[in-house]
Amino acid sequence: MSEILTEVAVVYRGGGRRYLTLAGACKAEARAKVKARLRDQGEEWNDDWCRPRIDRLARIYMRIFKSTSQAARPCIAKGGSQ
Repeated sequence: MSEILTEVAVVYRGGGRRYLTLAGACKAEARAKVKARLRDQGEEWNDDWCRPRIDRLARIYMRIFKSTSQAARPCIAKGGSQ
């Protein structure tokens, strides 16, 4: 019989779901924001318009997340809060 083990993993949330990668969560959040904007404006999905905006917004979310998490890392590595 095999062992059942537990482990702690980093999980990212975006677009109302959980993802194991930051890129996946950012893309989902970007897609959700674009869809919400289209819904608010009463427009339909258009690949020519939506895909480039989703990709750009996902890159912006990744950049923001990485820049804010980099600032917190030295504090976490030391084991205390500053």
